[in-house]
Amino acid sequence: MLYYDKNPVIQPYINKGGYNEKKEFIAQNLLTKIYQNKYKDYKLPTERELAEIYNVSRHTIREALKKLNNIGII
Repeated sequence: MLYYDKNPVIQPYINKGGYNEKKEFIAQNLLTKIYQNKYKDYKLPTERELAEIYNVSRHTIREALKKLNNIGII
């Protein structure tokens, strides 16, 4: 298991809803963690690790990261 957030509490929120809701949830969750300095050396986990953490496809992770990039966070 990865250190970051294989949290069973958030899984029901991710597993509900469609693709856009998952992407939005992940982007918001990552944004919160970035502002809380949850990642060592300001480095996010890889797409593969994030996909495992959130139990979604890498495509969904890529789209969430693209959203953060578009607003200038990463």
